[in-house]
Amino acid sequence: MAKLARPASFLASLANFLAGLASFADTGEESYPKPTGKSPIPHTLRQTRIMKIIEHFSQAKNPLSEGEDGWIVTEHFAAVIDGSTSKARHPFSDGQTPGRKAMLAVRDAIRTLQPEAHLNEALAHLTHAIRCIDTDDAAMLPETRPTCSAAIYSDYRKSVWLIGDCQCIANNFLHQNSKLVDRILTTIRADILHYLLAHGHTESELQEYDIGRQFIMDALRDQTGFANDNTPCNPYTYPVLNGKPIQADRVVCIKVQSAEIVLASDGYPRLMPTLSASEDALQALLLTDPLCIHSNASTKGLTAGNTSFDDRTYLRILI
Repeated sequence: MAKLARPASFLASLANFLAGLASFADTGEESYPKPTGKSPIPHTLRQTRIMKIIEHFSQAKNPLSEGEDGWIVTEHFAAVIDGSTSKARHPFSDGQTPGRKAMLAVRDAIRTLQPEAHLNEALAHLTHAIRCIDTDDAAMLPETRPTCSAAIYSDYRKSVWLIGDCQCIANNFLHQNSKLVDRILTTIRADILHYLLAHGHTESELQEYDIGRQFIMDALRDQTGFANDNTPCNPYTYPVLNGKPIQADRVVCIKVQSAEIVLASDGYPRLMPTLSASEDALQALLLTDPLCIHSNASTKGLTAGNTSFDDRTYLRILI
């Protein structure tokens, strides 16, 4: 097996990233918002059409696991929730991953969200739900804290809120919300795997054991400290549901004017207006780029035995 050298292209990126880690620390000392428990607007709800599910699909990347994605449609909200892939060295004592715990808590909290809630109230309500998760003490560490992203449609507000790296199609446009820190680590992983392929390693060998992902794993754990960090001028911070207060101006808000929308997790690298087209695009990418270092560059690839590089959920609704 060829010895792993460290090309300057990804070492420079890694050095810049680690320098950022030293500057922005997750202290865990912030106060946490709690829902008020009262209706924000006293007047009667307007009459609205009931949302109709056109098509939906959800599948874990590992056929033997429950996965960390979920979805929900109520009378007033529709959402796709993407539990963050675990960076923990060990699972919780009940066997569930932090991402799945977060997804289930947020899914249940959406059922009790006030129909007329505006974004700040929704963020407080969902953040409180994460804070109430019964977890081991280790969940106080950023890397093991229950965390998820979500794409939420409010029928009353006629808006989609992208909290974290979920995505949607609305008004005939694709809206995504990727993280700078992920783009940096994706480049480092891809550089490593390109180097290994050029020095005798095979694609199937790297699918069995992803040396590139193992190389960036410590940085993936450390970058969770940037989640909801409110330090001024921190280029690595990103919004996510993890029990910490979220700055509303970092959430992508889309006013919806179209008759239908698509909400999805980032397990669909080429999100399309229909489920079949999205699945076809995904399968084509997995066939041509299973390591996810070319057209679908990512911090993780298709592991041997899995059905995809990530869990995936697709929800298309008529509004």
